[in-house]
Amino acid sequence: MTAFESSEACIGRASAVRDNEILIGLIGAIYEAALDPAKWAGVLDIITDFINPGAERFFHGGLQPREWVDAANAILEEPADDLVSGTRHRAGVADDMRRRLVVILPHIRRSLQIGEDIARSRAETAALADTVDGLGAGLFVVDGTTRIVHTNAAARRLLAAEDVLSSHGGRLVACDPQANRSLRLALAATDGPSDVMPGPLPLIAPDGTRRVGHVRPLKPVAGSYGNGPQEALAAVLVYKAGMECPRPPDIIARSYNLTPTELRVLLAIVEIGGAPEVAAKLGIAPSTVRTHVGRLFEKTGTKRQAELVRLVGGFASPFQDE
Repeated sequence: MTAFESSEACIGRASAVRDNEILIGLIGAIYEAALDPAKWAGVLDIITDFINPGAERFFHGGLQPREWVDAANAILEEPADDLVSGTRHRAGVADDMRRRLVVILPHIRRSLQIGEDIARSRAETAALADTVDGLGAGLFVVDGTTRIVHTNAAARRLLAAEDVLSSHGGRLVACDPQANRSLRLALAATDGPSDVMPGPLPLIAPDGTRRVGHVRPLKPVAGSYGNGPQEALAAVLVYKAGMECPRPPDIIARSYNLTPTELRVLLAIVEIGGAPEVAAKLGIAPSTVRTHVGRLFEKTGTKRQAELVRLVGGFASPFQDE
């Protein structure tokens, strides 16, 4: 091997090392663009330089190229490498461009897919957050140690009021000591069999406002990557007790084919209670109330007034401010 040939070999190896370093940096930049789409413009320039490093860029008036020497293209939506095509105007140029494009193309496609997945996930997360924030009830997601993981807008208002619930060191605490013990027992019960559900939690504010809390276990999530421990989570839903929330009477009437009088009796039972009190409010005889109640039982498939109350409560919209 002559000195000239040896020099050429060294230059070739140095060029290969340099190309490899450029390729590694370029791949990193491509995946960074998946996280920040604004970087794609700069990354595309780097890709162009990598694919055709020897290209000269001369332009007339800064607008039109002087000559079109070579070109290569590929369809990014398709995974097949054989969709890479090139136009050769100089011997060997298109082959080299094609080789470089084939190397980098899978990373571009994968980065674009990652970017789409991230955008879709962000949109779904934003939509879910908006929906949860629209709930009139306070929603807390806590872990097994009562640490607050997530809250909706209504839950944050409850914490700010500090009348029934508060946050101490980032943990959910009921202001009443007995209610707090019940809350902890209910959260501890979520670690047991999934078919054993804790009962309602009565929460009473100093001003007499009554709220009800319900605890439901959530599917455990990995606390860390790989084979990390599973973190137990639970949802705590808190809403104002009572039947003062507006209900859609027309929907109730249509659902059970109720007459206007039957509907008035039904709503009066929910808000007042016994037949004598309902009769006095509506200005009718107690026997007439009992007759309408019997028809309500028949039409709704219920047997007790308490069941009528629960039935009407089921029509209350959760998307309301308390």
